Amino acid sequence: MYVKVYIVDMGLPKVKSATELRGDLFSTIQDVLKGKIQIITHKDGDSVLLSKNQYDKLMDKIETLEGISRGLKDLTEGKVYSQNEVYKNLKKHMSKGR
Repeated sequence: MYVKVYIVDMGLPKVKSATELRGDLFSTIQDVLKGKIQIITHKDGDSVLLSKNQYDKLMDKIETLEGISRGLKDLTEGKVYSQNEVYKNLKKHMSKGR
């Protein structure tokens, strides 16, 4: 399900070779800045070009998913606290700071 959301959010990428990129660099950069993801193919491996804004959003999503994963792991391992326990710990730490 996450992959489907990712494709809808990011759009389908345009694929071009490194040779095509060389001949069309300015246009490719303009497209990337407009939100169009580019996949550049090369014999040594492929690369993905996306705007800084898209990159930041992607990193935020990854960070959120990793946080959810850590929380679910803690939950399954019983590493959780009740609301009362959290409140008592906060109160205890706040009184130490005074």
